[in-house]
Amino acid sequence: MTLIEVTVAVLVLSIGTVAALRAFDAARLQIGGAPERLFAQQVALNRAAEFRALGAEAARGLPETVTYAGRDWQLAVTETETLGGYTELRIQAVGPGGEGALVVGFVGEEEAAG
Repeated sequence: MTLIEVTVAVLVLSIGTVAALRAFDAARLQIGGAPERLFAQQVALNRAAEFRALGAEAARGLPETVTYAGRDWQLAVTETETLGGYTELRIQAVGPGGEGALVVGFVGEEEAAG
Protein backbone atom coordinates (compact mmCIF):
# COMPACT_ATOMS: atom_id res chain seq x y z
CA MET A 1 0.00 0.00 0.00
CA THR A 2 2.83 2.44 0.78
CA LEU A 3 4.46 2.08 -2.65
CA ILE A 4 1.17 2.92 -4.37
CA GLU A 5 0.75 6.01 -2.17
CA VAL A 6 4.25 7.22 -2.99
CA THR A 7 3.66 6.66 -6.72
CA VAL A 8 0.38 8.62 -6.62
CA ALA A 9 2.04 11.44 -4.64
CA VAL A 10 4.89 11.69 -7.16
CA LEU A 11 2.36 11.72 -10.03
CA VAL A 12 0.32 14.52 -8.42
CA LEU A 13 3.43 16.58 -7.69
CA SER A 14 4.74 16.16 -11.24
CA ILE A 15 1.41 17.25 -12.74
CA GLY A 16 1.39 20.31 -10.48
CA THR A 17 4.98 21.15 -11.38
CA VAL A 18 4.29 20.92 -15.12
CA ALA A 19 1.22 23.16 -14.75
CA ALA A 20 3.20 25.73 -12.78
CA LEU A 21 6.01 25.77 -15.34
CA ARG A 22 3.56 26.26 -18.22
CA ALA A 23 1.88 29.16 -16.38
CA PHE A 24 5.28 30.72 -15.67
CA ASP A 25 6.30 30.41 -19.32
CA ALA A 26 3.05 32.00 -20.51
CA ALA A 27 3.53 34.90 -18.08
CA ARG A 28 7.13 35.35 -19.21
CA LEU A 29 6.06 35.58 -22.85
CA GLN A 30 3.32 38.06 -22.02
CA ILE A 31 5.55 40.32 -19.95
CA GLY A 32 8.45 40.08 -22.42
CA GLY A 33 6.83 42.33 -25.03
CA ALA A 34 5.47 44.91 -22.60
CA PRO A 35 8.20 47.59 -23.04
CA GLU A 36 7.84 47.57 -26.83
CA ARG A 37 4.05 47.85 -26.61
CA LEU A 38 4.40 50.75 -24.15
CA PHE A 39 6.83 52.52 -26.47
CA ALA A 40 4.44 52.02 -29.40
CA GLN A 41 1.58 53.42 -27.35
CA GLN A 42 3.65 56.47 -26.40
CA VAL A 43 4.58 57.09 -30.05
CA ALA A 44 0.90 56.96 -31.05
CA LEU A 45 -0.12 59.26 -28.17
CA ASN A 46 2.60 61.71 -29.23
CA ARG A 47 1.15 61.82 -32.75
CA ALA A 48 -2.34 62.45 -31.31
CA ALA A 49 -0.93 65.34 -29.28
CA GLU A 50 0.71 66.73 -32.43
CA PHE A 51 -2.67 66.67 -34.20
CA ARG A 52 -4.20 68.63 -31.35
CA ALA A 53 -1.32 71.10 -31.02
CA LEU A 54 -0.52 71.73 -34.68
CA GLY A 55 -3.88 71.12 -36.30
CA ALA A 56 -4.68 68.45 -38.85
CA GLU A 57 -3.20 70.21 -41.88
CA ALA A 58 0.24 70.60 -40.32
CA ALA A 59 0.14 67.18 -38.64
CA ARG A 60 -0.64 65.46 -41.95
CA GLY A 61 2.72 66.68 -43.22
CA LEU A 62 4.68 65.04 -40.40
CA PRO A 63 6.83 62.02 -41.31
CA GLU A 64 5.36 58.53 -41.13
CA THR A 65 8.54 57.18 -39.52
CA VAL A 66 9.52 58.33 -36.04
CA THR A 67 12.60 57.39 -34.02
CA TYR A 68 11.78 56.78 -30.37
CA ALA A 69 13.72 54.80 -27.74
CA GLY A 70 16.38 53.97 -30.31
CA ARG A 71 13.90 52.31 -32.70
CA ASP A 72 12.12 53.42 -35.86
CA TRP A 73 8.33 53.33 -35.58
CA GLN A 74 5.94 53.38 -38.54
CA LEU A 75 2.84 55.51 -38.02
CA ALA A 76 -0.44 55.20 -39.88
CA VAL A 77 -3.20 57.74 -39.23
CA THR A 78 -6.77 57.25 -40.41
CA GLU A 79 -9.20 60.17 -40.16
CA THR A 80 -12.97 59.70 -40.17
CA GLU A 81 -15.57 62.45 -39.87
CA THR A 82 -18.24 61.78 -37.25
CA LEU A 83 -21.86 62.89 -37.27
CA GLY A 84 -21.19 65.15 -34.28
CA GLY A 85 -18.71 67.27 -36.22
CA TYR A 86 -15.60 65.70 -34.73
CA THR A 87 -12.80 63.92 -36.51
CA GLU A 88 -11.93 60.43 -35.29
CA LEU A 89 -8.21 59.70 -35.41
CA ARG A 90 -7.03 56.09 -35.46
CA ILE A 91 -3.28 56.17 -34.96
CA GLN A 92 -1.36 52.92 -35.30
CA ALA A 93 2.33 52.70 -34.37
CA VAL A 94 4.30 49.60 -35.38
CA GLY A 95 7.88 48.88 -34.35
CA PRO A 96 10.65 47.02 -36.17
CA GLY A 97 9.76 43.71 -34.47
CA GLY A 98 6.06 43.93 -35.32
CA GLU A 99 5.00 45.12 -31.88
CA GLY A 100 2.52 47.95 -31.94
CA ALA A 101 -0.33 49.93 -30.47
CA LEU A 102 -3.52 51.55 -31.69
CA VAL A 103 -4.79 54.81 -30.20
CA VAL A 104 -8.22 56.22 -31.02
CA GLY A 105 -8.98 59.87 -30.31
CA PHE A 106 -11.23 62.67 -31.40
CA VAL A 107 -10.46 66.27 -32.35
CA GLY A 108 -12.89 69.13 -32.75
CA GLU A 109 -13.55 71.14 -35.89
CA GLU A 110 -11.10 73.91 -35.00
CA GLU A 111 -8.32 71.41 -34.27
CA ALA A 112 -9.02 69.37 -37.42
CA ALA A 113 -9.10 72.48 -39.58
CA GLY A 114 -5.69 73.59 -38.37
